[in-house]
Formats: sequence, structure tokens, C-alpha cells
Amino acid sequence: MREMDKALERSHKDKVYRRLATLLRDQGYARTKPTFFTRPRGLLVEFVHLHKYTFAPEFRVHLGIRVTNDAFDAVALNGPDSHPYVCKGSPGGRIFDFSFHVAPETIERCAAEIADYVRTVGEPWFLVWRDDALLLDRADSPLRTAKADFKSALEHGPRPERVAQTSRLLGLRAV
Repeated sequence: MREMDKALERSHKDKVYRRLATLLRDQGYARTKPTFFTRPRGLLVEFVHLHKYTFAPEFRVHLGIRVTNDAFDAVALNGPDSHPYVCKGSPGGRIFDFSFHVAPETIERCAAEIADYVRTVGEPWFLVWRDDALLLDRADSPLRTAKADFKSALEHGPRPERVAQTSRLLGLRAV
């Protein structure tokens, strides 16, 4: 396999993002920032974040849930990431391939693999956390430090300045 120059790698990476945006649209996600695909759900935003490695033409996928009322000034990558799913002994047995190469068809394969990961790993994970009580009560809740902010939003409504911060961080037009 021929090594890619950095310009071609950047071009292919951008093509993966664009193709993935189309594939994830059917699952209700919108590409709201270059590396974020978001799906607002009431006082929460479910998101997929892609991290492109600097050392290889491949991605790590992060899943997460952001409370729109969260005071934290960065997006916490608080859900599972794809690392265990690209290694031998992957949960469920399937090993995903989030790499791309010089050959243009690897762009489509890479985007399809990421979309499949979101569908087969992400959607069941997000479904578990659709129960507000579980988000607040379970020790393994992805909200961790944002539980108080979520509870406050449920009881008193979200704070506009925090919603604006979440919108800015995730590239949302309006939450």
C-alpha cells in the first residue's frame, strides 16, 4: 500500500466526514462542527465525535451526551469510544476498520464502518440513557459531574447562557 501525502490525507479525511454526514442523517444526526455529529433530545444532546489520528489515516469514534444546561466549558467525551472495537477480542466479536488509504473506495468503506459502529454500538448505548432517572441515579451515568445541571434544568428549566454555551461548543443553531 502506497503512503499518502498529507494533502491527500486531509482531502480524504474531509470526504469521510462529508460521506458520514449523509449516512448519519438517517439516524437523526447533523454535522454541526467539523468533527461533531449531533442529535438534540430535549435537555440533552447526543453526539458522535471523530478524532483523526495524527500518526495514521484513521479515526477513533467517541460517543457522548451533553446536558444543554451543563456549566462545563468544554464537551466532555463521556461515552464509550471505539478503541476496544478495533482490536482483537472486540466486544461482540466484530472488528471495525476506521482507516482509509490512497484508494478512493476506502473513503466509502471507512464512513460506512463508522456509521455501522454508531448504529450497532452507539444506538443501544444512547437508548439506555434515554431514561432521565437512570441518568440521574446510576453510578455509571455518563453525566457524572453534569447531574446537578441536568436536575436543575428538569426542575427549573435550562439557563439561557448555558444553553448558548452548549450551542456554541457543539455548533448547534438552537437547542
